Amino acid sequence: MSILSISIKLFADDSYPNSYTQHEYQQGGEIIVSEKKFNSDTPLSFFVKPNPLEESDVVYFWRGYSWQNVKSNSFGSANIVSSYPMVNSILSLWKENNRLFVAIIDSSLNMLSIGELTGIQ
Repeated sequence: MSILSISIKLFADDSYPNSYTQHEYQQGGEIIVSEKKFNSDTPLSFFVKPNPLEESDVVYFWRGYSWQNVKSNSFGSANIVSSYPMVNSILSLWKENNRLFVAIIDSSLNMLSIGELTGIQ
């Protein structure tokens, strides 16, 4: 007798108490869920996808957990090294032309408060 086990990722949200869906699969990249704004029940989700052709990375944004009404943007020749969730935005460390920068990417997919990190190799 053999037993076959199948593993799938399920994801539930607050759309209906007894509902579930299979989580969307995206090859590569990093999903970051930002902290909820104090008056909102819906988190903001960001997906940072590296470009395999070593051009700029692409950042996707949507509200909630379902991959719906997605917006995307790329930022020149920037390669995002790491990102950290903030309220309604993400803090990203990115590299461009062998220089390091830090910036806030908001839900409109604009880079705000860009600063260069100097003295780091």
